[in-house]
Amino acid sequence: MRRIVPVSGGSAAHDQLGWEVSASQQDARTDACAEIYDKRRAEYGGGGHGTGN
Repeated sequence: MRRIVPVSGGSAAHDQLGWEVSASQQDARTDACAEIYDKRRAEYGGGGHGTGN
């Protein structure tokens, strides 16, 4: 996640928006990686972690 550094005298709303955009980008990355993982797991017939497969 990119860093949001509040600036003295800056807008709190601007800082909050930066955090929200950064978090959304990280969530999208996590979702994309999970989708790739799920496809690979299905291709190889694995059951994932903790299932004994």
